[in-house]
Amino acid sequence: MPIKYNLTTHDILAGSIHKLAINGSTVERLAEQDAVLRAKAIIIASFASAHSWKTYKAITSGIVLLNKPEIREEYLAAKNAKWKSVRNIDIQEVSSMDLRDGHFSSWLFSNVDKPEHATYRAAWGSLRKDFLNGCDVINAKA
Repeated sequence: MPIKYNLTTHDILAGSIHKLAINGSTVERLAEQDAVLRAKAIIIASFASAHSWKTYKAITSGIVLLNKPEIREEYLAAKNAKWKSVRNIDIQEVSSMDLRDGHFSSWLFSNVDKPEHATYRAAWGSLRKDFLNGCDVINAKA
């Protein structure tokens, strides 16, 4: 008899990020879809408290100054390696934050290089949709 699992969209996103990290794709070889997935992971790692405490604190404290050098350092760390260790709990945390589009835009223009803005905007739009449906449960059989 098969075992049933209840998966949320956050679980599926975390699994997709994990698979991308294991494949070891470099930025040059990423397909557009994989580049957006990687950007989603970087955004989550950049705002989750477990990966980027100073950025998380800036957002949640109400004093949103996202153009500081320490926030840029956290973004670069997320971009280089921390995105590979994004977990379901990080996705849930970021989805429940009061992260407005204005905060995201401020962070984007202060930290991300201009050629990557389109990819990050596409990833942010997709994440916003995922966050709206984050508790949706999907039944899976194993």
